[in-house]
Amino acid sequence: MNIIGQESILRFIDSHNLSNLPRTIMLEGPFGSGRHTLSKYLADKNNLELIDISDNLNYEYIEFITLKVEPCLYVIDCNKITVKNENAILKFLEEPPKNSFIVLITENKHSQLDTIRNRCYCLTLQTYNEEQLKSFLTPGMPKSALLICKTPGEILGLQEVSIDDLFALCNKIFDRIHDASFANTLTLVNNLAFKDEKDKYNVMLFMRALLFVATDRVVKNLPFCY
Repeated sequence: MNIIGQESILRFIDSHNLSNLPRTIMLEGPFGSGRHTLSKYLADKNNLELIDISDNLNYEYIEFITLKVEPCLYVIDCNKITVKNENAILKFLEEPPKNSFIVLITENKHSQLDTIRNRCYCLTLQTYNEEQLKSFLTPGMPKSALLICKTPGEILGLQEVSIDDLFALCNKIFDRIHDASFANTLTLVNNLAFKDEKDKYNVMLFMRALLFVATDRVVKNLPFCY
């Protein structure tokens, strides 16, 4: 498994085994930073079955998996759970089943309940630099992806769309902003992906591209067509 840019966490994983590994770990990092990949690496290294239980967090299911005897690594994506779910897993985090380990994935550990965070050993993923991100560019993908992408997952997510078209759309917005109306502004939504839609632009990447184009126009003293 090729993992780049997270050497400190890899050293932590490689220096532990099932006898001294924390039973509950929280991996903090932005979307696409490699939290799921590191969870899989942790599971593979320790011969643990990896099970994502984010969609089944209730008292009944937690009680069911506490009876599972096979060694497991349970992954919980905190973006998918509610405060009610968090309360349901408090005891599960404090007293994991025998031979079981838990990894919580979050973008911001402080967005979780203190009672959740305090039960976990927290590891924060390192920020990727440009050289590291370059290694994730696929053949034919323009380097302009590095202008708006901050994580490997964001770069890989652009494989289904044209980055050049994205910047062209942003420039078109500023070129024709004087013609903007409520109706044609709403058509922008047709270009954006709000879930896992392919051939559409991620909302965050679209906003970064828009900001980059705006800044670039200011630097180059290009007009905004008001």
